[in-house]
Amino acid sequence: MTKHTISQTEANNLYTRGNNAGLGYAPYADVAGPDTVSAAVAAAEADGWEIVLNPDNTSDVVVLTNGDGELLGIGGDGAGNGAWAVVLSDDLVTVEEMPDEHRASHKAAGNWGSYPHNGATRRQVTRDEADAIVENDPDQYARIV
Repeated sequence: MTKHTISQTEANNLYTRGNNAGLGYAPYADVAGPDTVSAAVAAAEADGWEIVLNPDNTSDVVVLTNGDGELLGIGGDGAGNGAWAVVLSDDLVTVEEMPDEHRASHKAAGNWGSYPHNGATRRQVTRDEADAIVENDPDQYARIV
């Protein structure tokens, strides 16, 4: 993804991935006024963000950029309400982790098994977070998939 080139499909996908990874937040909730996408976008513009992609319908995210080239997606509930923001990053990866309650049986069996039948969980995090999770797993049951 280049500095200002992003398709609506890519923006929507990155927004969803970031939101599912727990990286979303209510933007400008203290200054935007009504909890709408348009109010949040207006507050972001007043804060120096510039619209890069402004969709024709309210079920797609508005994409803005700041002076550093960071991309921010602001979306809502499909009717333009419930503004929610996610920094759009293609740096998210999926980490598979084995919950503590399943580790002993996998150690005894001498194998990992296959997801999802092995009881492992998956979540999306940034690459740096994923590397730290894998590095700090004492049993080496965390991995990037």
